[in-house]
Amino acid sequence: MSMKPRIGVGLALMLCPALAVAEVHTKQVLVGYKCMMLAQQWDGEGPVPPPVPVYNGPGPGSAQVGIAGGTVIVPVSGAPVGGRISMVFPDGRKVWIDASQIVPWRAKADPTAACRPVLLSNGRYGTDGGY
Repeated sequence: MSMKPRIGVGLALMLCPALAVAEVHTKQVLVGYKCMMLAQQWDGEGPVPPPVPVYNGPGPGSAQVGIAGGTVIVPVSGAPVGGRISMVFPDGRKVWIDASQIVPWRAKADPTAACRPVLLSNGRYGTDGGY
């Protein structure tokens, strides 16, 4: 084995800490929004519930653009339109989810826990608190 591969691997290992991603933190709390959670959560037993689709509009012909995570961000004053409610996707897009698929957020392990919709330092939308 030549010295070039060994030097390359050694150099890569030395540089790994320098390539570490900066810690993501809360940049701003989203006023006027609240956390909701998927109505069907897997409890560790039985079959895993199917993914919940999100759409690019409230209408029945709207295209599916992704799937919802376990916690979703919705407007506090949001009312369903055609059975769907708008939500903020992690990349900031406004998407729509069937209102029957979400319930108020709660932490089963800690009823006093809180969830706050936030803008993160990496420009994405998410939640903090309660974890």
